[in-house]
Amino acid sequence: PGLNLARVVGRAEFDARPPFRALHVRARAQVVADGGGVDDLDLSDAGEDLDPARWHAELGGDFEASGGAAKRTVLDVRNHYESAVGTFAGATPLGTETFKDTYPRLAAALKDAPKDEPVYMFCTGGIRCVKAGSYVKQKLGFPDVRRLRGGVVNYTRHLEDEDKAAEAA
Repeated sequence: PGLNLARVVGRAEFDARPPFRALHVRARAQVVADGGGVDDLDLSDAGEDLDPARWHAELGGDFEASGGAAKRTVLDVRNHYESAVGTFAGATPLGTETFKDTYPRLAAALKDAPKDEPVYMFCTGGIRCVKAGSYVKQKLGFPDVRRLRGGVVNYTRHLEDEDKAAEAA
């Protein structure tokens, strides 16, 4: 269920029925832990953010086996258990257990890729791709990195919105 923002819960009601048994909020040095060793990445230089419509157009479809992704370098930056649920046709899953495994897997996945062609990448919500895109551009030397803005979560929302618009028409 979604968040119920239509109703304000007062302090007394909140204290009587707290939504969490124990809520701990901790400040972290990194949103996505990468194991260190690459602390000099400029996260503002992570490649181009493609909105879902442009991603869809550039790759020639979403999950079609004959889609344009098969002709492009498309990296699935999610962990192996996320990729196992489903991925874009033609995408190369990195097969990581955690994000800490990502940098060596990126280097291995791109070792024979031409540096004059775009590298597309996606993750669940877009955060991991910022770090991965920065690494691919700055450490591996690929100048044209394209990331799916908002990851597969945003892409799925985009497709749902398109379906609703088509049904309404």
